[in-house]
Amino acid sequence: MSTLKVNTINASTSGQAVDVDIKNPKSFRNKVINGGMLVNQRGNQSSVTTSVYGLDRFKVQEAADVTYDINQSTDTPDGFGNSFHIDIQGAQASPSASHFMQLMTALEGFDVQDFAKGTSGAKQYTVSFYVKTNVTGNYALQITDDNSRSCSQLYTVSDTNWNRYTVTFPADTTGAIDNDNSEGLRLTWHLLVGTDRSSGTMNTTWAATTTANIAAGQNANVASSTSNNWYITGVQLEVGSVATDFEHLSFADELRRCQRYFYKYDIGGIQMNLNRTGGRRTANVYFPTTMRDNGTVTITTQFDDGGATIEADNIRTYGFIFKQASSSASNDAPTVSVFEVSAEL
Repeated sequence: MSTLKVNTINASTSGQAVDVDIKNPKSFRNKVINGGMLVNQRGNQSSVTTSVYGLDRFKVQEAADVTYDINQSTDTPDGFGNSFHIDIQGAQASPSASHFMQLMTALEGFDVQDFAKGTSGAKQYTVSFYVKTNVTGNYALQITDDNSRSCSQLYTVSDTNWNRYTVTFPADTTGAIDNDNSEGLRLTWHLLVGTDRSSGTMNTTWAATTTANIAAGQNANVASSTSNNWYITGVQLEVGSVATDFEHLSFADELRRCQRYFYKYDIGGIQMNLNRTGGRRTANVYFPTTMRDNGTVTITTQFDDGGATIEADNIRTYGFIFKQASSSASNDAPTVSVFEVSAEL
């Protein structure tokens, strides 16, 4: 038997030494779901003027009178197939104090317990991501817990190329994260900030969240012109102080993980059968994976039989029942061909 002996193993991108646990390899070390921007169940969206989810698990939050498009782009750094693209259509060059625009992703408490937050053994948080934009300057990245404590750091975009950025947040021995299916941590990339969010002093260590401090020092405004574009991919959050290479998962794995929070059905009609009790037609629907919580069902395309509308009932984490709101008015079975279920954080 041959023996391989080495002094250190370094990450190919950062050059930093990486701890290797042969017995317990760190698969699924990336806490961020869909960080490679593979899954886009909602599809591309145009002329958006409010806060919306775009590519799965990432939400644009906006209160700045900005109009923008969201696209799953193929403009990417080497080694990636997709990116999240924000294309400004209606600009906000002179934001008021309360204006903001940001991209966020939230993580369940179940999934972040190994940071040991709120204990004497608390760990650091390292976030790495690739960004490309024509808007250079300083940007704020914020991490927030479920105790309304947060910490921010600046990163600087100095050119219009794809670059990988790494931000390490300190450990926090205060405020344990609840071990449940509610929001435990949130990452926020600030894209536009008014003075309400930038007039203070940035908390680069964990503290109670003060709005004026969260993006202090940011001078970049992605929404300043309709010529502006902002792309991001390769988002990774991991335990410790070292940014390892991005952990690529298969599309099937990422889709299954995304469907815990959002599921869109648009692959054919679900026909409802006659329920002899009460004369209403029903159909049992089962999700492809267990959802985070009992979600909200939205029917977007349906054929109503004789004016008897269809509604969702008995919603659970594993499925629900479609039923007619009243007895059928004819012999044709109603169908539902497109619906969505959301259990987002």
